[in-house]
Amino acid sequence: MRIHSYSISFLLYIGLLASCGGREDESIPTTQNTVPTSQTETNDSFTVIPLETTDFISLIPLGNLNPSGHVFPTDHHYFVLTNPGTEVPVKSPGEITVEKIAQMEHLTDGFIDYSLTIRLTDTVTAKFGHLSTLSSMLLNQAGQIPLGSIYTTGGKEYRYSSISVEIEITAGIEIGSTGANPGMLALDFGVYDESSTPLFANPTRIESMGDYYKAVNALNYFTETQKAVLETYCGNWDGSVYRTIAPLGGNLSQDIPGTAQGLWFREGESTYPQDPHIALVHDNVDPTIPVLSIGTSIPGLNSGTYPYTVETSGTTNRDFGDIEPNGQIYAFQSFNNGEEGIILIQLSDENSLKIERIAPGSTSPWAFSGNETTFIR
Repeated sequence: MRIHSYSISFLLYIGLLASCGGREDESIPTTQNTVPTSQTETNDSFTVIPLETTDFISLIPLGNLNPSGHVFPTDHHYFVLTNPGTEVPVKSPGEITVEKIAQMEHLTDGFIDYSLTIRLTDTVTAKFGHLSTLSSMLLNQAGQIPLGSIYTTGGKEYRYSSISVEIEITAGIEIGSTGANPGMLALDFGVYDESSTPLFANPTRIESMGDYYKAVNALNYFTETQKAVLETYCGNWDGSVYRTIAPLGGNLSQDIPGTAQGLWFREGESTYPQDPHIALVHDNVDPTIPVLSIGTSIPGLNSGTYPYTVETSGTTNRDFGDIEPNGQIYAFQSFNNGEEGIILIQLSDENSLKIERIAPGSTSPWAFSGNETTFIR
């Protein structure tokens, strides 16, 4: 097992929209087992790992959290680079058609990176994000990319521009590079399958999020040989902890209808950007750990992730899947990240949730102060 000594601060990496041992331990809490996600496994679509194995130290499973810009579990994987700041080549993972080329201008930080949308079949597409450069062949065939609009997320300004293309690429051909831009720690890679049947409490709202609704475990689209190699890399950011719970590639769809678990949207706010919203989900490396992923809408509560240890009875630190619309107020405290204070949650009904931070030292019975914030499915 690889242990890497250098420390990674993913706060430097605004592109993190941000662990696999060989054993698949199925001893998952009941609330995790009630989140079914099915997909058509299209093995052998990818025959080449896009980076040399010496160029990445871990592969992040689906569902990474990085509020406030990325409150919701991320819909793609990350190849965490061995030497950030060093440019390394990226190869085509299979016989593909490039359908879209996009450039992201990081206006606040002063650089540009690229993304590619590629098609595998009539129902399956994939995306690369955070390419430092594109091959001259792709740039020449794309031509001038029309400038898009400017937006803000995570406190920084960006401009996204794109152009539709149809460029055939063979497996193993270099399509660009990654790692050269400042603060970029990883290459994004996601697969989206229109034939998958994910479970969300409010499918109509999630469908409005575009490809997010159809994100699937990319490992299932590699040959068995390549998949086995990638599974040995699935873990946390420095490759020191590996995911041992199936599915090894992570799980995006965590909503459990009728409970607090899943994605919640600030009442009155648009779906994007994600900053105003919250997610009550489980860690993508160790799914036994529940995490409150908090955006910017709760007074007195810093945006960030709030992991805690589950209690199986009472009204404190219960698993989100145990919280139902029964009128009870539940409290969360003693967070693993050292944050102080108590977070209160109540399901008003199946599709409405109240949440408030109260001062540390408060005791049960729990009560709101009148300063709670409402979120909806």
